[in-house]
Amino acid sequence: MKKSHKKILYSIPGWEEFVYEYKEYKNFLPFKEARKYARNLKLNGSATWQKWCKSGEKPNNIPATPNAIYKDCGWVSWGNWLGTGNINKKEFRSFDESRKFVRNLKLSGQRAFREWSKSGKRPDDIPSNPHKIYKNSGWVGYGDFLGTRNISPINRNFLSFKEAREFVLDLKLKNNSAWQKWSRSSDRPDNIPSSPNVFYKDSGWISWGNFLGTNNISPINRKFLPFKEARKFARNLKLNSSTEWREWSKSGNRPDGIPSSPNTTYKDSGWVGWGDFLGTSNISPINRNFLPFKEAREFVRKLKLNSSKAWREWSKSDKRPDNIPSSPDRTYKNSGWIGYRDWLGKE
Repeated sequence: MKKSHKKILYSIPGWEEFVYEYKEYKNFLPFKEARKYARNLKLNGSATWQKWCKSGEKPNNIPATPNAIYKDCGWVSWGNWLGTGNINKKEFRSFDESRKFVRNLKLSGQRAFREWSKSGKRPDDIPSNPHKIYKNSGWVGYGDFLGTRNISPINRNFLSFKEAREFVLDLKLKNNSAWQKWSRSSDRPDNIPSSPNVFYKDSGWISWGNFLGTNNISPINRKFLPFKEARKFARNLKLNSSTEWREWSKSGNRPDGIPSSPNTTYKDSGWVGWGDFLGTSNISPINRNFLPFKEAREFVRKLKLNSSKAWREWSKSDKRPDNIPSSPDRTYKNSGWIGYRDWLGKE
């Protein structure tokens, strides 16, 4: 054998071990005796066999690769070797019987099935690769086999767009978020796609508003209220921040005439900041009109604050006017600022 060939073969996991064992073949027990020994170990499969072999408990007269050593002198399968009774695929349960058994396990998906299959709990007459065994005798997909209903769209018979839309309109879902929540639940029938915007793209789809019956259309095509009217509406909500606005906006309570992103929609038609829009007066410093440095310092000195710490505590309270910055060291950096002692009148 050429050196290059040996290098390739020895790179294959288990090959070096096999070569070593093959040289020591004459020292192994006959197949039937070795099999009897293996069966007494009560191992569940080839994986547990390999683990046992590496544990240091394996006698020298028992091969780690019996499938190779006894290939032509008795070897049938790992199930036969270990006595687990794993049998030929012709002896598996029928597709319907296997599917009924597996569905009762309530496995969440293909990955969960594989983990269960390797756990040692799988009966011998349930295949570990049902997609191959039942390929031509009922197999649709793991969603069907496991009962999760996650069947590939290509194998599912969906309703026509009009029929699906008619069904969905009765649900009275308010927006795409509500659809997603419902779609992930067990309430969605198999004949309604989870992504109708994709499935019906070329057969009737217009928009989510059209599909759900909310008439919610793309912002680019939507007519929003003028800025002042929208701001008046927003202020009546008594929301405290842009975060609360976003949560409210996604709740399904937002009217079509109010944009979800007013900072973008009204960017050039009145927008100042979230504080102005929500009525909290928390306006971004960049858009706020602060007093000149000397006037602000004069105001602050009258507060008789003793330290920068006292200043920060007061600044965070609701007593600080909008025209006094919370970070005077930044605001007045180039227009009079010396330090907090000067700012507070302690020098």
